[in-house]
Amino acid sequence: LRPVLGRPNLVVHTEQIGQRIILEGTRAVGVAVRGPDGVERIHRAKREVILSAGAIESPKMLMLSGIGDGAALQSLGIETKVHAPEVGRNLQDHFMIRFAFRTKPCGTLNEFMANPLKTVQLGLDYALRRRGQMAIGASEASLFARVLPGSEEAEVQYQFVNYSLDNQATSAAALSKQPGFTFNFCQCRPDSRGELTLRSPDVADKPRIQANYLTAASDVRIMLEAAKLGRRISATEPFAGLIRTEDSPGPATEGDEAMLDYIRQSGTTVYHPCGTNRMGDDERSVVDTHLRVRGVQGLRVVDASVFPLVPSSNIHPAVLMTAEKAADLIKRAA
Repeated sequence: LRPVLGRPNLVVHTEQIGQRIILEGTRAVGVAVRGPDGVERIHRAKREVILSAGAIESPKMLMLSGIGDGAALQSLGIETKVHAPEVGRNLQDHFMIRFAFRTKPCGTLNEFMANPLKTVQLGLDYALRRRGQMAIGASEASLFARVLPGSEEAEVQYQFVNYSLDNQATSAAALSKQPGFTFNFCQCRPDSRGELTLRSPDVADKPRIQANYLTAASDVRIMLEAAKLGRRISATEPFAGLIRTEDSPGPATEGDEAMLDYIRQSGTTVYHPCGTNRMGDDERSVVDTHLRVRGVQGLRVVDASVFPLVPSSNIHPAVLMTAEKAADLIKRAA
């Protein structure tokens, strides 16, 4: 926003927590927010309210404003303004598994970070020449692969990362002190669907997120086949010549049942939630094809929550495209 912060038609309020959308009848006329001082303030809209709080907070805000499943809202004491039962449903995400390998010394990030002098070298190399490990993205290589017989499109995305963690099931785990690298993989288009619901009418309460990973049999099959392919890849050169041992899931994890146990216990989100305010041309969809909330005038949702289907890879480009399209739609309607 820096290049346009000086525009007279743009005012940015920071440290504000959205409380609810202000409705007069079925028209959105503004938003209520609360700042660090605890005072609630109302910002009124001249034309439209644009909700862009993401796939978790946007449906939460709609429900707190009385837009959602009527029975669920009433059970929490929230007055139903618009009955929209699909709000918070259709939750989709990419579910990731990690295979970690301990290797011979081969220049992995683990080796650099375990040595204070090499860590300083990394920082200087990047600061002075924009080179080295710090100039590389989160993953150094990706592969989209078909894992089912007769498949016409890739079902799985693999990523090679030049480090390994002490605990693969914890996203915040520390780097291993041993040389190592990791294969990450996730299903591109999972069939499992989750949902998001309110715990209470208190905006400070986090919503209840039921991701429902691997509830579709098709997802289980694809992830098992993906695990098998991951191991076959690790057995090829040059990986095979570098790997000393498979740290996780480990060589003792053999057979579909044991592998499925590992997948269920160690799988994590890739932080790609979407779909909770599904766009569509059917009456049950939350927003129409112009991103307008059905049953409400003057309210659009513009974020990943409107995706009918999760994109087959990282969702950021699709979010940008949605924003660009929304900008055109909003300007045309002005």
